[in-house]
Amino acid sequence: RAKGLRRRRHVGRVRSLAGARGGTRAVIHYEIFVTPHSSLFIGGYAEASGQSDGDTAADAAGLLLPGSAVKGALRESAVRLVRGAGKGEDLLRRLFGEEEKVEGRIRLTPLRVELAQEENGASARDLLTPTDRMHVGLDRRLKQAAPQRLFHNRVTTAGQGLRFRGLLTALEPLSGDELAFLHAVISLTDQVGAGRGRGLGLVAIELGDPVEECTALEVPHADALVLVLEALEPLQLAGVKDSSNYTACKDYLDGSMLRGAVAARLRDGDLENVMGGGAPVCFGDGRPGGLSSFPAPLTLNEPKGGGALYDEAAVLAAEVLTGRRIPRPENLRRVEGTIFLYEKVWTRVQLKRRTITRAARDHATGKAAHRRLFSLEVVDPYLTGAKGEEDTPLRLFAAVAGRPEQLSRVVEAAQGGLYVGGDRNRGLGHLRLAAVLADATLPALAERHQRWVRLLGGLNVPQPEATGVLVALGPLAVEPRRLQQALAARGLELVHGVSRRQIHGGWNSRAALPRSLGSHYVPGSTFIVRRQDGTSALPALDQLETEGLGPGRPDGWGRLVACHPLHVDHAKEVKA
Repeated sequence: RAKGLRRRRHVGRVRSLAGARGGTRAVIHYEIFVTPHSSLFIGGYAEASGQSDGDTAADAAGLLLPGSAVKGALRESAVRLVRGAGKGEDLLRRLFGEEEKVEGRIRLTPLRVELAQEENGASARDLLTPTDRMHVGLDRRLKQAAPQRLFHNRVTTAGQGLRFRGLLTALEPLSGDELAFLHAVISLTDQVGAGRGRGLGLVAIELGDPVEECTALEVPHADALVLVLEALEPLQLAGVKDSSNYTACKDYLDGSMLRGAVAARLRDGDLENVMGGGAPVCFGDGRPGGLSSFPAPLTLNEPKGGGALYDEAAVLAAEVLTGRRIPRPENLRRVEGTIFLYEKVWTRVQLKRRTITRAARDHATGKAAHRRLFSLEVVDPYLTGAKGEEDTPLRLFAAVAGRPEQLSRVVEAAQGGLYVGGDRNRGLGHLRLAAVLADATLPALAERHQRWVRLLGGLNVPQPEATGVLVALGPLAVEPRRLQQALAARGLELVHGVSRRQIHGGWNSRAALPRSLGSHYVPGSTFIVRRQDGTSALPALDQLETEGLGPGRPDGWGRLVACHPLHVDHAKEVKA
């Protein structure tokens, strides 16, 4: 059993999933090629450079065509084809979906640029850069150039041998009629992106043969595994949504998102066995960085001018239990996000974030809705390398626990590819299973607790073996009074805590009703506990780390880690 990835028991049975709609693992990938015959401009994707009024779609890996832009052009052609033929609405709905009712069966990855012949070993990323193109605004009422309306955009110039290549994924096998309809739509699509009235966006699209995937992964026979999920597209991992038209992105994948993505790919016969019953599979949050990554405790600080991290959990425990003030370093600020162990040093994960702009679609006409724009913060599918180094793919490490036969079904479903987060229908959120690990990253709890005891003993804390510190690895949905009661049932007393609560709710689109509001402790909340009778707190800490607290453990809620080494590693300079 992997240490720190133990299986959690559950308070009650999870409701039956017999009536839920399962997925299928038969995902088929087709290569899709877009050959430009004129300059291309795809707005709302690239970061603003400040050197033009608008930049075409690109990222640090080079020029690209967003899957949402190509799929939007295909959908417009499909709508024209259906209206002209007077039939085919069911094919349109099945392939491209219907807003808030039916999810389309096809997905498109971002299409990357490639050259038929690369010169002197140079890649297309090095040879191709956007070029400036000047435009004049038009007054359509007077049918002449508008005064003082000169602007310019950075566009992709069509070149000899230039084309874009990506993948079109069918989430379910396409029937003969659906495939024929898709080929007809592709043959009709000859423009992509903006500026079509100015001669931009002329393209030819071609659908290739199905791509065979040979990804044989070695799955350890264990009741706790770590899924290594590699991002193939930008991710939009929304948290608590406010009323604005801007959606922020978290730096980790919720266990509930991962659980839902796996459930969508499970075979119908496996859904109840894996996700339902009294002992379903538990999914932890997927965090970048490595096996050691976890949410930064709220007791972790860093100097404002930069420097070594400083954890104050031991100092807080000593102050509460001894009644004296212990000096701390000055000018500290709290560390937020995900941290991981890099070259024996705890480091904060730095993700590449950017904001993209979307246009809401009017499903009655198949075109962009008038004056309905919204912005999404996304995480790019790579980590920016150091100077002179290549960018590395973004990988998320998610712990799962269950019976070995359940975990084999989870791995089997994940090998077909997972789609997570927001805006999936527009080409975001595609993950592939890169590896399956079963490594222990933390020392045994007895060793961790002993280090904590020695640290508090050096601070003259009486009976330090009766104390411990807990960090929430996921949201903790218990009220403060219930938390104290749950700890008291295990013989523990809450003596101090550094925590933050967050309100959660949402909207049930199927029932068209708001969800009930609740609140929870955020990941990283830290609690210092003590046994009231002065005996060792190790058995109670082991029980809490194994079982967790509160509801929602199949979704990664209520998971705890006791006496994490970080609390000792970054408190060495503390003296009594």
